[in-house]
This record gives sequence, structure tokens and C-alpha cells, in this order.
Amino acid sequence: DVIAGRKTGGEIAGRILVNGHNQDLQTFARVSGYVEQTDNHMESMTVREALRFSALHRLPKAMPYEEKQQVMEAIPDVVELTPILGK
Repeated sequence: DVIAGRKTGGEIAGRILVNGHNQDLQTFARVSGYVEQTDNHMESMTVREALRFSALHRLPKAMPYEEKQQVMEAIPDVVELTPILGK
């Protein structure tokens, strides 16, 4: 919760670093996905299916489906998951 900037209680002390650099929450939110511990994921879903599901729910409703497809095809390379897409 702290790293994702979603901590709502308690006291936070110290610095948060991402790859050795001070964390910028706006940038971090754009390049990461937050999954609560209580979220359930279907173990039968492949990585590709999980990324697709996430993208379809995160991208703006007004974005044309073809554009969403392009984003979904680019994401695995960006986050270095291409080798495990079918797992």
C-alpha cells in the first residue's frame, strides 16, 4: 500500500525508492498495476488473458476497440512479459 501510494492510516517514515530513484507517484501509477491482497485471480487465466482483462477495464471507455487492441499488443514488450504470455 505504501509503495502504491494507497496507505490510508498510520505513519510513513523514510524514502521510497524505485530502482534507486525517488518515487514519483504519478509516473509510478502509470507504469505499474496495483493488486490488493484480497483480489482473486483465476489461476486458469494466462498472462495474456490477465493483461487483456486489466487493459479493457483500465483504458477509457471512449477509446476505440482497435486502439485498445494496439495497446494490449504493445504492453507485454513494455513490461517484459512476452516470453511468458501463454503461461
